[in-house]
Amino acid sequence: AWATIVCLFPRWHSFRVTLAYVLGYFYHKCLIWGLFYAKRQSVHLQNIFYSWCFLSGGAVACIVLVELKYRGTLRHAHEMARADASSYDEIWKTFVADETKLRALSGLVDAYKAAMAGAEKRSKRQAAASVGALFEDAYVLQPLVVAKAEAIGGDAGAVVYGSTKTVARAFQKAWRSYGGDYRRLCDVVRVSIAFETIDELTACLERIVADDELELIPQGMEKCRFDPEYAPYAGQFVGYRDLQLGATFKSAETRDRGLDQHIVEIQLHLRVFEAIKTGHVTVGLPVNTTNLADWRMGS
Repeated sequence: AWATIVCLFPRWHSFRVTLAYVLGYFYHKCLIWGLFYAKRQSVHLQNIFYSWCFLSGGAVACIVLVELKYRGTLRHAHEMARADASSYDEIWKTFVADETKLRALSGLVDAYKAAMAGAEKRSKRQAAASVGALFEDAYVLQPLVVAKAEAIGGDAGAVVYGSTKTVARAFQKAWRSYGGDYRRLCDVVRVSIAFETIDELTACLERIVADDELELIPQGMEKCRFDPEYAPYAGQFVGYRDLQLGATFKSAETRDRGLDQHIVEIQLHLRVFEAIKTGHVTVGLPVNTTNLADWRMGS
């Protein structure tokens, strides 16, 4: 029965359903043995009845402790998110209040719209035949994409880093956001490039568009979070600003190895925002670092 529940309810609330089943089982046993003891009051039946009552009480205590811990963790996460959001908003106010930065943002948005207008017309879904094949390709492709990001980062002192999404995190996102459809996981291979200025970021976007080995995937304006009209609190990113691109990497090596249809995610950041993401990412980490499994919020 527990396995059936887990299969039918693969999200967090299934844990509560499972706990309800466990409690129901204990209460059922207590009721059955209580009726036996009421009908035949023997020491043996009394001991069994008391044992089930003790187990039920212990189960209730454990469940209450788990629930309290879970709610406390959520509350702490919300407090951290609000603190980060306040910091992001303060920085963003300096951008929209500065005419020079506002013009730079406008130029970035125009460059993004032009990039999407010329993007490859295809569905944003992976071509891998299975989850296993998706990750096998990802592990091979990740260092190639990081090397490519270093090349397109330019000479502006950009910081490049990236790591493959963990299997556990990928499954969590597939169930939570995509109804179990693993083909919609287009950020298993991901790389970030962080810049000091908007102009440097825009120049990098233009280099990506002009690169013959990178083919962008069309997507909406919600992925351009530097747009002054973007509403961060409509989603789950608590005010953070970046630009995310989906692309396929079609170099001679990826074509030969059958990796040219794998969609990767390229994120363009400003280092002033990255510096706030304590606990998620640290600007200046070495390329190809392996301890960034959960560095993007909501990923």
